[in-house]
Amino acid sequence: MSPIGGVLPRLIRTIGLQRASEFALTGRNITAQEAFQWGLVNKVVRQDEVVSEAVKYATMIAGNSPDAIICTRAGLRQGWETAAVERAVDITLEREFAELQKGDNILEGRLPLQSFILLG
Repeated sequence: MSPIGGVLPRLIRTIGLQRASEFALTGRNITAQEAFQWGLVNKVVRQDEVVSEAVKYATMIAGNSPDAIICTRAGLRQGWETAAVERAVDITLEREFAELQKGDNILEGRLPLQSFILLG
């Protein structure tokens, strides 16, 4: 592991100071199960299932509005990289949500909401 590019602060945020210290200072390898238990990975699958599992996730993501995915990914990134939650929200709203409002896909999300409000 290289201590550059923000790896160490991100590792500390994810697995805590004690585990990050152990991992970084000893250089030991961890198992897939340890990575899962520590929150470094979401799921552990057999090697022969990796591609099919990745395709399953890609299909779920692709089923959503492209604009919503772009805005969501930007918000996740800002939440990860920005220390203050409020600043991360402001950046996401200023940059991504404003652009999302200009696109055609926003209508897709507004129609069910308008129907709900009219029926409600």
